[in-house]
Amino acid sequence: MYIQEIYNKYKIMPSLQLHMFRVAGVASVICENFKQPELINQDDIVSACLLHDMGNIIKFDLSLFPQFLEPEGYDYWKRVHDEFINKYGSDEHMATYEIAKEIRVSKAVQQMIELVGFSNSEKNYNSTNFNYKIAAYADFRVAPLGVDSLENRLKDGRERFFKNKMRTYNPKLDKFDELSGFIFKLEEQIFEKSRIKLFNITERLVTDKFDEIKKLQLSLEF
Repeated sequence: MYIQEIYNKYKIMPSLQLHMFRVAGVASVICENFKQPELINQDDIVSACLLHDMGNIIKFDLSLFPQFLEPEGYDYWKRVHDEFINKYGSDEHMATYEIAKEIRVSKAVQQMIELVGFSNSEKNYNSTNFNYKIAAYADFRVAPLGVDSLENRLKDGRERFFKNKMRTYNPKLDKFDELSGFIFKLEEQIFEKSRIKLFNITERLVTDKFDEIKKLQLSLEF
């Protein structure tokens, strides 16, 4: 099954599709430049990246970015938002995992999807599995408007964390900084085995991969 068929079936917002294409593009570039290809499965990694945020409309505040709602408009996407919550509940991560199971992607891809995310940073750093490392890291290189550096992404994340959740000191901020440290170490692990430098992964290089990624047939289990 092609990814566009899946996005259409689940009514994935174009802006969210673009985000997942970018993450998959970052992962694809890393895989193609990985010095030990026998350690990774590029198709599985790219597949996981293409699916890793399928349930994210659940957490979206649709009023914040009206430009992302066109041409269908607010009312259409609010109905889709409500449909997702009615079917999968209020946890976007659980929704994504349930969709992956519905699609019947391989267990390996399901496991990678489950491990993508900030809270899994220490676990991915300590893992010996580079499939997990690359899929998780690729997500940290994509900002709302395009590919960015890890430093900028985490700086923005920290500022939003402070703005949204912090009015006085909160020990969760220490945890944020600790997990950020593991992501930087994860980056070092990946690029020690890469023929490309981390700063050479650019928006243009990544978007050039889109046509190739769209032709990927996701491996399904029956």
